[in-house]
Amino acid sequence: MTPACDLVLRKDGRPNVDSIILAEVVPEETVYVSLKANADRKRKLKRNNDKSCYHWLPNSKVADGGYLDFRKLQTARLDRIGTEYERLDARIAPGFIKDIVSRFSAFYARQGQPVIGET
Repeated sequence: MTPACDLVLRKDGRPNVDSIILAEVVPEETVYVSLKANADRKRKLKRNNDKSCYHWLPNSKVADGGYLDFRKLQTARLDRIGTEYERLDARIAPGFIKDIVSRFSAFYARQGQPVIGET
């Protein structure tokens, strides 16, 4: 989820960041069960027209699809990526990355009253 401009290598060969933001990919069925999704809702979810905290990713030859869950984030230090995470020879097409980053930004930039606690 780290913006691409932060990952561009500087003159010294290092990017502008020390760590990146990762979003967990949740299996489709897990999302459908938790939302009690019917066929119509599943279609809306796959078109990214329903819950703003999810973004659908299709299956590929290299990785199973599912939903990016913007509520399940973690950071990873760049110097530990190669040892702590499996490398996949896959990438999301640049046009779709813009959609994902836009949706991610909209999810965290939304306005509303936070739930602080119940009385």
